[in-house]
Amino acid sequence: MKHFAIIAASDTGSTWLNHVLASHLCISSAGEYLMNRPAELQKFHSGHQSRLLEVLKNIENHNRPSRYFRCNHTAGGVKLKAIARDVTHDNAAQVAKALRERKWKVIQLDRHNGLEHMLGAESRAKAPGLHCKSSCNAFDLNFSATLNCHAAISHIRNYESARQEIDRHFTHDTLKVRYELLLSSSHPWHAMMVHLGFRSVDACMLQSSFQKRVKQTQREMIRNYNEIARCLTTAGYSRFLRPDHRPSDGPLPRDVEPLCRGCHELTRLASCNG
Repeated sequence: MKHFAIIAASDTGSTWLNHVLASHLCISSAGEYLMNRPAELQKFHSGHQSRLLEVLKNIENHNRPSRYFRCNHTAGGVKLKAIARDVTHDNAAQVAKALRERKWKVIQLDRHNGLEHMLGAESRAKAPGLHCKSSCNAFDLNFSATLNCHAAISHIRNYESARQEIDRHFTHDTLKVRYELLLSSSHPWHAMMVHLGFRSVDACMLQSSFQKRVKQTQREMIRNYNEIARCLTTAGYSRFLRPDHRPSDGPLPRDVEPLCRGCHELTRLASCNG
């Protein structure tokens, strides 16, 4: 089994990414393993490499599959929350070293738009639910807020600084994936499957039972959008302004690529064209 970690900050789409990868019949996920295991989290931040390695071994054992008897290759993952909780400025170098020692692969999910990261956090705090099942109406989770200009600038600056600090520690066996690209292209899914030791065409077996929760434009979410736009432009952050862009669910290969038409998602032994 190939073990891997999804390293991402909150509100970067990591829950959606984790669900999609775990939909493959030969991939399992421990999810946010450390979130409800305070003793394990304490070991993760203990400063002792041996304790950190112990946690990784426990995650490996947690992901031991029993249902993958027809798989030629398997992978088991975990979500590690970056910037806060799991991987922080204080332990990022040690975590990277431990992952290398255990020969784990890393998928680092990054969201480059600091304003939309802030809106994701605001939405999570104020709207009910976290994700929307594919059969539901995602617009039921809509929200709006009046933003403070100085708070927005501070959030963007802090997020950018922390993101770059985490980023510099993870280079070995790391595939860096941009959240924004996941919403516009199916190619990253192929790259992730190859990174985890599967064939590129195995991306055709990925599916999602969840929709992304935020379906609103910036202008719809920010009540004082014009004020915030002027403020961020003055501060040099106009690149984060996308007033009327409506986020969508990222295109999965099975939905958009001709080579996936011969794939049958119900069996691992499916034959795929290409």
